[in-house]
Amino acid sequence: MSQQESTIKIIVPEEQLWENLRISNDFMFAKVMRNPELCKGMLERLLDIQIDHIEYPEEQKVIDISKDSKSVRLDVYLKDEKGTVYNIEIQTTNSKNLPKRTRYYSGMIDLNAIEKGADYSELPRSFVIFICTFDAFGKGRWRYTF
Repeated sequence: MSQQESTIKIIVPEEQLWENLRISNDFMFAKVMRNPELCKGMLERLLDIQIDHIEYPEEQKVIDISKDSKSVRLDVYLKDEKGTVYNIEIQTTNSKNLPKRTRYYSGMIDLNAIEKGADYSELPRSFVIFICTFDAFGKGRWRYTF
């Protein structure tokens, strides 16, 4: 009795090959941003600040306030030595809703930052950073700050 051999051939698109991945690929972005020195250096350059060290309280942090509200999954969520919170997102598609999405993410981070009854002065400083592969506002600038 002979056994039939079967071969499964998987074709991977050229742009998904490991050696062709770019920082705009979600997997590659997460891998690079998990390196504290690379992530810290990028934040320092983008924001023109000095950071002593960063820590990752959670990877791909999910903030889900209630079962009836929209939750968020933050690509990169970290804090520095002063307690400043940073959320870094990679954005490859221009859905034209970036300002409101940024506002929503910022609000969700604030809701998650302090407990009921706490004073608003306890809210940490926070940044929501979208790294886009397109000019989100069409003004020809490489950086927009609000």
